[in-house]
Amino acid sequence: MEDNIREYCSTIDNSEQINKPQHAKHRLLHLLEYLMTLWTPISIKFIMDLPYSNGYVIILVVVDPLTKMANLIPLGTQDSLPLAKAYLQEV
Repeated sequence: MEDNIREYCSTIDNSEQINKPQHAKHRLLHLLEYLMTLWTPISIKFIMDLPYSNGYVIILVVVDPLTKMANLIPLGTQDSLPLAKAYLQEV
């Protein structure tokens, strides 16, 4: 098997044996400017259709993408006024 591999490698052109990277040079990683402050950009998701528990049926999940910290806020309804009050109070 070793002889077969050596024979195959000797038949390949030198330019085919050298693999040059096809991408740009790697640079140092850095944070995006909008991620430099905590809780400035946020991600919001709803977990709905949960069983009724202590007056709550929805969980509002608010995540800070920089720290990956999450706030879980229980909600009774999906209406905008209770949602805004809960968001301002918890976040």
